[in-house]
Amino acid sequence: MPLDRLSSNRLAMTQKLIANMLRVRRESATDAVEKFKKLGIIKYPHGEIAVLNRPHLELQGCKCYAVVE
Repeated sequence: MPLDRLSSNRLAMTQKLIANMLRVRRESATDAVEKFKKLGIIKYPHGEIAVLNRPHLELQGCKCYAVVE
């Protein structure tokens, strides 16, 4: 959702921040980041997420994104 408000496909975001936002352990956030990297959905060099495939990222999320959007 933050990407909806930006003109860029990049977000400055640490794994700790991701974990805090989702209310999960940092290890769980790390696992998700690694999964998305392997699927080619994101790049994550040094605290900056670059979304490479937005439609695929949206498919990985719950249906609530479309509702909230």
